[in-house]
Parts: sequence; C-alpha cells; structure tokens
Amino acid sequence: MSINNMAFISTSPGATEQNDLNNINFINNDLNNMSNDNYNNNNKPKLAVNVRNVVFGYNKTNTVLKSINLKVREGNIFALLGANGCGKTTLLKLMLGRLRPTSGRVLVFGAKPNSKYCNIPGPGVGYMPQEIALFPEFTIREILTYFALLYHMDSGEAKAEIEKLIALLNLPVRERLIGQLSGGQQRLASIAVTMIHKPKVIILDEPTVGVDSLLRCRIWKYLENICYKQGNTVIITTHYIEEAKCAAEVGFMSSGQLLRQDNPQKLMREYQCSTLEEVYLRLCQKNIQHQKDMRQLEVMATDGQSSDISDIEMRTLTNPITDEDISELDEISHRISGSYRKKFIDMKHIQAMVWKSFMRTKRNPFLMIFFHILPLIVLTILSVSIGIPPINIPVAVYNGEPVAKLSQRYLDTIDSKHIQLVYYPSNESAYESVVRGINRMSIVFSSNFTDSFETRLLYPTELDDNELETTKIKVYADFSDTVVGNYIWNYMLETFHKFLKSFSQTLGYNPLAFALPMQLVEPPIYGQNDHSFNSYVLPGMMLAFHHGLPMILAAFLIIYERKNAHMDRAFVAGIKPIEVLIAHIIHNSVAVFTQVLLSLIISFVVFNNTIVGNYVDAYIMFVAQGLQGMTIGLTIALILADEVSAMVSLTGLMLPIWIMSGVFWPLEAIPAYFRVLANWTPLAQPIESLRSIMLRGWPLSNPYVLLGLIVSVSYTLILNLVNILVFYKFSAITLESLFHKK
Repeated sequence: MSINNMAFISTSPGATEQNDLNNINFINNDLNNMSNDNYNNNNKPKLAVNVRNVVFGYNKTNTVLKSINLKVREGNIFALLGANGCGKTTLLKLMLGRLRPTSGRVLVFGAKPNSKYCNIPGPGVGYMPQEIALFPEFTIREILTYFALLYHMDSGEAKAEIEKLIALLNLPVRERLIGQLSGGQQRLASIAVTMIHKPKVIILDEPTVGVDSLLRCRIWKYLENICYKQGNTVIITTHYIEEAKCAAEVGFMSSGQLLRQDNPQKLMREYQCSTLEEVYLRLCQKNIQHQKDMRQLEVMATDGQSSDISDIEMRTLTNPITDEDISELDEISHRISGSYRKKFIDMKHIQAMVWKSFMRTKRNPFLMIFFHILPLIVLTILSVSIGIPPINIPVAVYNGEPVAKLSQRYLDTIDSKHIQLVYYPSNESAYESVVRGINRMSIVFSSNFTDSFETRLLYPTELDDNELETTKIKVYADFSDTVVGNYIWNYMLETFHKFLKSFSQTLGYNPLAFALPMQLVEPPIYGQNDHSFNSYVLPGMMLAFHHGLPMILAAFLIIYERKNAHMDRAFVAGIKPIEVLIAHIIHNSVAVFTQVLLSLIISFVVFNNTIVGNYVDAYIMFVAQGLQGMTIGLTIALILADEVSAMVSLTGLMLPIWIMSGVFWPLEAIPAYFRVLANWTPLAQPIESLRSIMLRGWPLSNPYVLLGLIVSVSYTLILNLVNILVFYKFSAITLESLFHKK
C-alpha cells in the first residue's frame, strides 16, 4: 500500500458497529502488511532499546520484574502486552529513567537512561502516560506551547509544529480548553504533546484505553505512519491484545516476566492460533507448567534424587542477548546521545514552569484570591473587634444616701459610653443582678457617704473605724471575664481620681495634694497610655498570618503537583526536581510580595493602624517572614504525601508557635527555663522586631530589630538549603516513592 493512501479514518456518528469492525479489519491487514515489509526489508535492524537481565522491586519482598530480557528494533512499533498489574508500566519507567533496576541493565540507543550524556529523560523520548496528564484549564495551543518550551524549541519552530500536529491529528480549534474536549480528543491532544519535539523514541502507556474502536484504529494508523516515514521507534503497552497485530513485534508479559517476544504473525503461525489472545493463553499455560517443573526439580534436588535436567524444559522463553547485539549497541551509542550534555539547572525549564504556574493561577484564581483576601478579612476583624476598649458595660448602682451629693457627683464623672449605670432600690437587688449575670459590677454607697467623706478629707484624725467604713464605695465585681472585669475596675479608679481632684478644688485645696505621688509622665516614650490591646496584638497577628498562609499555600501547591500524573510527564521531559523547587519558590515569592503590599495598604492607610517607623522596614520584615513560611511549607511537602497529613501537621506546627512566640501574650510571662526555646521559634524575635518598628519607630539597622530579621532569614536559608539538597539528591533519578505516591 502506498503512503499516499494512508489517510486517517474519521469517526462517523452514524456508522454501524459492523462497519466499524470492517474498517478495523481492513486497517489491521493494511498496517500489518506495512509492518511486515518494514520488518523483512531490514534483515538486521539496529536496536533502539535493549533490556538485559533486569530485576526490579520496590522493596526486598516485592519483586515486580523478574529477569527481563527484551530488544526493541529501531523504526518499528513494539507492543508490550499483558494483563493489568503484570509490570508493563514499571518496565517503561525503567526505559524512561524514572526508576533504576535492582539488577541488570537498560540501554536506550546504547546509553543508560539518566546517565550524564543520555538525552532520556529529556528530548530523546516522547512519553504518554496512562492518564491524560494534561492541564484541563489550558487550551490545546497553550499545552503544546508549554511542552515546546520544556524541549527548548524556538517560537517559530514550535508554532509550525503545533499547526502541523493540530491538522494532522484533526484536533479541534487550538483555543479550546483541554477540559472541554471529549475523551478521545484529549487522547489525541496527549499524543500531540508526546510528538511536539519530534523524538526518536516514543513510549505510549495504554494510549487507546477507554476510546472507541475507530479512534483506536486512527491512533495505530498514525503511529505506523510516523515509523514508516520518519523512522521513529514506538513502544506501546495495551491490554487490548488483538490490536497489537499492527505492531512489528510484540512482547507478552505475565506476573513480572517476559514470556515471549516476536512478530505477531509468526507467533500465531507457530502456535497455530487465529488470535493473539490464544497465543497469550498458550504462553501463560506454558509458563505455569515451566514453573511447576522448576519447583519439582528443586524438590528432587532437595531430596537428593538425580534427574536429567534435559528432560525438563529449562530454556528461557525470550530471545537471548548475543554479542552481536552488544557490539551493535556500542556502534550507535553516541549517535543520539553523544552530543547531548545535561545542565545542572536548566533556566528554560524553570521559565516554562513559572509560566505554567501563572497561567494556571490565571485560569483558577480562587486559591490566589483567597490567599490575598484572607489577611484583609483578618485585618478588618482585628481593627474593629480586638484590642478596642469595651463599651456599654452594665454596672448596678445602689445609692443609700437620702439626698445624693458627692456620690452622685462621682457617678456623673463616669462616661456613659463605657459604663451603663443601672440603679437598684436595695443593696441586695443590685448584688443579685451581678450574681445572675445581668450586670458586671455592683457599686454601693452608704447612707451618710457625703458627710463622712468630707470629714475624711478635712479632719482625717477625728474619724473612728465605723465612720471610715461609711466613706468606702463598696464594689462587688464579676471577674469571670478577666479582660472586662479589670477594664471596669481600672476605669472606676481613674474616674474616682478625676472626681477627687475636682472635689479638692471645690474645698480650696491644690488638687496635686490629693494625687498619687507616683506620676506617669505624658506622653510615654513609646506607645500610648490607653486601654487598647490592639497595638500589642496587631503586629503579632499580622506577622503570624503572613507566616502561616504562605506555608499552607506552598505545601498544598507542591503536594498537588506531586499527586498529578503530569509531573511524570514533566520529569520524563527532562525537568529536575530541583528545578521544580526553584519554580515554586519564584511563583510563591511573587504571591508573598503582592499579599504583603496589599495588607500593609489596608492596615496602615485604610484602617490607620499605628506605625511610627519606616514603611519599607515593616514591608521587609513581613516579606522575610512570608518567605520563611513558604520555605517551611516546602519542607513539609517533601515529608508528607497528601493534603490531610499536611493540614494536620501545619496546624500542629503553627498553633504552638503562635502561642509561645508572643502573638497573644508577652514573652516575659513565660517561665525562664522555657523562654530560651520560645525566643528562637521562627516568630518570636521577628514579632518583637516588628513591634519595635511599628510602635517605637526603630529602624532596621537597630541591633534589636536586625536580630529578628537575621533569625527570619537564617530559617529561610537553612531550610532552603535542606530542600535543595533533598531535591538535588533525587535529581539524578526521581524515585516513585518520593514524587508520585499512589
């Protein structure tokens, strides 16, 4: 059949099932003829992949692959067949350099994957995993552009190849979102991503699963076409065994063993079967019998019985590896990978991943909006509800004077905005109102308070104990709410002091004579002498939130990346884990910068919170703490595998740090033996430094302020160094257990 006649079969909604089957049989026969011609015309085709005596297991007790020997010839389709869970995907990961064999060797064009000069992982291979592994929020053009950037394609070349693939695979308009495509169209888009950089080796893991029969034929037709015209080598896995008749060679796997490798037509003739399903069944039965014979031989050897080993079939079922194969691999070992040298850090990869992250943020803005809005909500709540003096507090009053004079004058001094006085007819009823929770305090004046109090001031030596008792203002207080109770008590003392100075002037005395000898000089050196707790809480709460939110964001983003199949695809494209780390740091850092700027504007401009120092110094402290939180989040994401574990760990980490770092209560209240530890938490010193900037006006150059910045930056640098070392350790080979836990 000529190449010109190899047109794709388009799916027709009105086609009957019988027509589908006829089309499939026609295409299978046609492709099989082409495969046989290609196979027979190359009596000694060169090897693309050679797997030698490979054994692999995730641990010592779980051996997944057992003594695999396999050869894939260049320029053909090789189909790896077997039931789900037989080890096909694991074998592909060994070829891709995603896993290391426990023993044996895997060579691709004569080089070990993931070796220094091998371009696998990288541009030497195109990989399509079982999952779609594409970003649903990207358009077809954007997803192809992203992978073109990863493969260092220039814009002109990438644009031309994108147009070519869209036309060739009959994809929808390039601006259609991946998430809006049908399942079959997503498979075709995934194939386009695999082919964007024109790789010599193409590895497809179950590309036809879940698609209709016509689209399955269309995919096989396309693969045969690129092998015939461009010389590509295609390795494909499938559990639809019959469709593998189109392949030049097939390999049957079962329970981690390669049962047989050969041309599908040859195998059907050899076993006198009409389908590959029957061939596979025969091979499985033969392998089971072989294992029984081996166990019988072991039993006989244990019992000391002699046996003729030639009577038991001991040969392997796969093709042996010959010296000719090895010399042939040596001949081509540098043809593909010899001129390729991996970079320690590829800035093109980082650029592509940063672009990808910002595009995904643009299409899914909710998380980033929440990241920026939550501090604003917290700031609003803090500014209107925390630290502000209580108002409208109900206080019971019983005035026993028949004609209230000084007692009423004192009560008139009290500001009704803060204290709501409620008068009661008796001492008992006023007291009972406090007991029942109606009022927070009860004030009681004796029947001759005015006369006794005047005598106390004018003739203090003439009063006996009973008369002194009547000069007292008795207060019955509810201190179950310490903040409100202490506020009322302090306010009552202040108002009484004002009343006393006013009354002393009436008597003709110097009011200073009735003041306490200890005087607070106004204004204070730093801060304000008021009852507001806001100025103390605000710096700590703001810094804690700008430390905690980047921690959560960084941890969740990288865990989300790890749990999605597109990371497999990215690593096969040559991305190193350390590049993933750097891209995340850049993306999250930009989020921290903008979040801090917005929060400071809301706090200091909109709500006019106190800041005596320099705005730039405060901004630097907030940013440094945000970057530190981001780094801690990345560290946690390396340790934990899922969002629930991360959330529990982050909560368990943040709450103790907040409590013992002076966010809500002074560090001076912590016992001395525990304060040493508290002082070196990630938040304690930075919070004290920020309070000094905001309330004292100290510059960043002040040693006390600088200490907090040094602590914050030190945590960031040390943890980033740990993260980089861990990521770099796994850059040589990305372990399944670390980056793609299932």
